[in-house]
This record gives sequence, structure tokens and C-alpha cells, in this order.
Amino acid sequence: MHICFDIGGSSIKMAIITPENEFLLKKTVPVVDNIQVIYQIMNVFVDEAKTAFPTEAFVGIAISAPGAVDTKTGVIGGASALESIHGPNFKSDLFELTHLPVAIENDANCAALAELYYGAAKGCQDICTMVIGSGVGGTIVKSQKVHHGHNLHGGEFGYMLVHTGEDGIQSLSNVGSTRALVEHAQKIDATIENGEQVFELAKTDERFQAVVDSFYFYVALGAINVQYTYDPECIVFGGAVSKQADFIQRVQEQIQAIIKRPGMSHTIVPTCVTCHFYNDANLLGAKVNFSQQ
Repeated sequence: MHICFDIGGSSIKMAIITPENEFLLKKTVPVVDNIQVIYQIMNVFVDEAKTAFPTEAFVGIAISAPGAVDTKTGVIGGASALESIHGPNFKSDLFELTHLPVAIENDANCAALAELYYGAAKGCQDICTMVIGSGVGGTIVKSQKVHHGHNLHGGEFGYMLVHTGEDGIQSLSNVGSTRALVEHAQKIDATIENGEQVFELAKTDERFQAVVDSFYFYVALGAINVQYTYDPECIVFGGAVSKQADFIQRVQEQIQAIIKRPGMSHTIVPTCVTCHFYNDANLLGAKVNFSQQ
């Protein structure tokens, strides 16, 4: 069994995951931005696990975390909502505390591994994920292994540059994220707070329909660029917005509209699917990453 942790900006999710992917002792606890407190929370749960089961029942500790995770060294670079996790060596520090081997991977990459092995992309070899939230993140998987890139920024599709006409060159995160959707809608009604409101208003108001159409256009444009850059078997979409009942249909409609424009290629059409796992994806993917390490 694996003792799994998903470190987030406001909480840490944890569970024991069996070889059959059954979740045991699952819980979520608040977290503060203090690495020693984070280590203590994790160590307490490890002790709980060792009390419930023999120590020899555990293969090790599997961690999902934000930031530019170096899976080899166990050090997290980049930036995230928790400044204290950047710099310490999770592998050596937690091994010293728990005497169990440790594997750690970026949270988006963990989610991709969960979908690849058990979810929407099961059976595939080469996939990409696009996670749409405050920005657009993602993962590149080649031969069922995460491609991290030279600077550990593989799959950061939100930095992709697109031309938006009157606004010139923008990043995909600035025009194709849920944040961008809301900010666009707020130019019409400043009281709007979230994407759900925008989608609801779009059902009856042409102004908001145009906002939603623009959002899907840029998501589709990103998907086409990813397809022709890497040519994955499928693109798996995540983030709360991908739970919209017609999300894939709307993205595919925009893809068709783009590729049928004069001078565009129709040769390859991206295969787009939505995530199977959401809240548990990072924990399950951390287990997969441990097995790969």
C-alpha cells in the first residue's frame, strides 16, 4: 500500500491507497505556510497508518505538490501559494522522519497519470492534459511517462501566445482561462463573481453568449496548437469548467469552425475528452508516480 498526500494551497488531502485503488483513512486537514507544520501533519498521518497496519504493508510515501517539482532530488522550485515548500528536500526530510521511501511529483502531472492509467486516457501512450482554471496548465505524457522539460515547465500551455486582434498578442491563460471568462463578462456586469454565473446568463443574453463563444474559441485554438505541436492520442481537459455538460461539444464545434477557415488544415482533428477523476486525481496519480520512480 501507499501513503499518499496531496498538498494544496489551503489543505492537505491524505489517504492510504491499496493496490486495488481503494482509499483508506482518507481525510483532509487545513494547512498553514510553514514547512515544519506541513511535515508534522504528514508525519502524524504516517503514524496513524502504521498504527492501523503493519509497517511492512507500506511501499512508501507518494506526494502530489504544486510548483516545479524535481522528481529526482525531491526539491520544489518555482512558486506556489505555499512559499515554505520551495527549497526543502521532501525526499530526505520525510525519509528521516518516517523511514519510508518518498516520491514526489507536480500536482497537474499526478492528475495526468491518474487519467492515463485509470481514467479518461486509459490504454494510451502519448497524451496531453489541459487544466483550465485561473490559468491554463497541463501535462505532456510520452510513452506513459511525464515529460518535464529542461526547465521543468513541460505542459505549461497557458504561456502559449495567441493573437487576439484588437488586444494584440496575449497568452492563452489571459484569454482562454476561467479567470479570463469572468473578467471578460465583468466588462458587461461588474457584479459577476464566477464562471457559473456567466454560463447561466449566456443562456438568455446574447452579450454573454459572445463572451462564452470567445472563451471556447481560445480553448479550441489552444487544443489545435497542442495537437500539431505534439500530436497526442487525446487531450484530456480538467478544471471545474470542464464539468459543463456541453463542454466537449462546444470545444469541438469551435475546432471545426477554425480548421474549416480558408487556408487552414483539416488533416488532424484533436480528440478531446474530460477528466474522469477530479478531487481524487492527485492522490491516485501520486501513487502511479511512486510506482514509476
